[in-house]
Amino acid sequence: VVSFSDALAQAVLTRQSVPMLITGTTGSKARRMPTYLHFAKATGCTPVWLTMNDVGTPYAGIAVEYFDNWRVPRAQKKRYDTDLLPLLEQVLSRYDKACVVLHTEGAHNNYVDRYPESFRAHPVGRRGPGDRIAREGRPAQRAAYSNAVAFSQHFLAQVIAMLAGQDARSFLVYTPDHAE
Repeated sequence: VVSFSDALAQAVLTRQSVPMLITGTTGSKARRMPTYLHFAKATGCTPVWLTMNDVGTPYAGIAVEYFDNWRVPRAQKKRYDTDLLPLLEQVLSRYDKACVVLHTEGAHNNYVDRYPESFRAHPVGRRGPGDRIAREGRPAQRAAYSNAVAFSQHFLAQVIAMLAGQDARSFLVYTPDHAE
């Protein structure tokens, strides 16, 4: 594991930060620059975008701009990042060389909606904290955030195990597109 502790997000919104993150440049020109995924494609890798964001949102629009192949888990009442795992498994079995982006929701607000009830290590009221909460609600928000981070770690452990089980060389880069 190589950890870059001084890394900073370049923007506070996904539609701005993701293009900057995958091009290495800043500002509006990031959307016009080739990404590392274009270079991966030029070497024979198939770029695939697996996202938790719904079709038609600005975030999913980023996928349309950069990838020929992208998928969203089938709509259901509750979705969690782990719903991407079967799609990742399909991609890994289908392509010899793939460059995959897993665009998760991770520990993004509203935190209480990012993990199943069974994964509640820290107690949080079911109504959960909203975007703006009063001082007395901050402990609940922190608890929900801690649960969401723990579930993200659980998801990453499953991705790592899946990659380790492949008879292939692979590497994983994990980065949030912006901080909370």
